[in-house]
This record gives sequence, structure tokens and C-alpha cells, in this order.
Amino acid sequence: MTDNVYSSSDDTDYELDSEEHPERKFLVFESCLKLLLKFCSKCGGTIFESTETTSGSMFSVKMLCVNSHLSRWSSQPVTKNIAAGNLLCSAAILFSGNTFSHIAQFASFLNLKFSAIPHNTIYKTSTCFLW
Repeated sequence: MTDNVYSSSDDTDYELDSEEHPERKFLVFESCLKLLLKFCSKCGGTIFESTETTSGSMFSVKMLCVNSHLSRWSSQPVTKNIAAGNLLCSAAILFSGNTFSHIAQFASFLNLKFSAIPHNTIYKTSTCFLW
């Protein structure tokens, strides 16, 4: 049995919106994210203050390091004030013929933050952007 080892050569150069090579998405555990967000991306200094927020499936954090660098990181891109993952969740539910309640139950069993997307947001997104 061989382990799949990540290599930067696995990635290809492509646009995020390319239908030919869509961007991959991953389930990430909160404890693993916190390990990545312990140090400043600008200077490597220790983060001593942070504020975490979620918006549906998107996780964001504002951080202040010991060298006074203020930065913000989000788990997904935002376009026109809509988190990409939230729009994609709505699209996946609609286009797969699934129901919100089935997918929300699945997410609940995983403790996946998708379940924080309100049903009316899914409906509104579907009617405004997907139909």
C-alpha cells in the first residue's frame, strides 16, 4: 500500500473559473487550520490575537501578530459579497436533485459547518443566481 504524498508538481497552472480544470476543494479540520494560522504570513511572528467568524461554509480569521501586522484569511474566495462555497453548495443541492434537509443532515453528522447555511439562503441563492 502506498501513501499519496502531495507534491507541488501535482498542481497545474489553471484559472480558478476554468470548466476544464475546476479548483479542488477539501474538508479541513479546525485543529489543522489553527496550526497553519499560528504564525504571521508577513513576518513569521507569533499570532497573539485573532477573531474567527463563519459565514455559512466559509471560515475567516483576523489576526494580529507580535510585530503588529494585521492580516485576514478566509477559507474561500468571495465574489460580489457571496462566499464561493456557499454558492457552490446551493448549486450542488439544486443540480443533484437533492434536498436541503438531506444534505443538512449529512453535514450535521460530519459536524461540517455547511449546516450553518440557512435554508432560506440556499433557496434565495438558487432563485437569484442558479435559475
